[in-house]
Amino acid sequence: FLFNNLNAVTAIIPKQPDMAIQFIHQLANVYRYILDHQNDEIVPLETEMTFAKSYIFLMELRYKNRLKVHWDVPVITGAVPPYVLQLLLENAIKHNIISKHKPLHIHIKRVDQTLTVTNNLQVKQAEGASWGIGLNNIKERYQLLSNTSVKVVENKTDFVVQVPVLSIYRPSDKKFILEE
Repeated sequence: FLFNNLNAVTAIIPKQPDMAIQFIHQLANVYRYILDHQNDEIVPLETEMTFAKSYIFLMELRYKNRLKVHWDVPVITGAVPPYVLQLLLENAIKHNIISKHKPLHIHIKRVDQTLTVTNNLQVKQAEGASWGIGLNNIKERYQLLSNTSVKVVENKTDFVVQVPVLSIYRPSDKKFILEE
């Protein structure tokens, strides 16, 4: 990730110095978030969204108009485990073809206490051993933190992951629960 982004900014500097400065600021935001929240169980959704948007800024610059991300999250209250949204976005980018003729469309939407990440399905061939590790990590983190589960739905055209937005800590269960 770091080397890919350093190569990207190196290519941008001579042609678009102002964009390179923006890129470096967003890259710094990504790494600052990683350092600040590496030991946190949950983070405010608003904080996770800011981090995810910095990450997507880097990816949109890399993939140009081949990556389209739509944000539909009008309510940013609540909390999620750190890196959840970024991992879902990274999975979509990593496992799908992204080209001029097959752009990747990702839609992030919040309905009630669920955050949904949907992408058009255009799976790369021969992904190998890394398939499913990120999603399993997310599912296990939610199992440890709450009584709610992550839902994954795949059909012929879309890949959809729904994660709960948490907000209340119940000390008796040592779990986070959905806002009531």
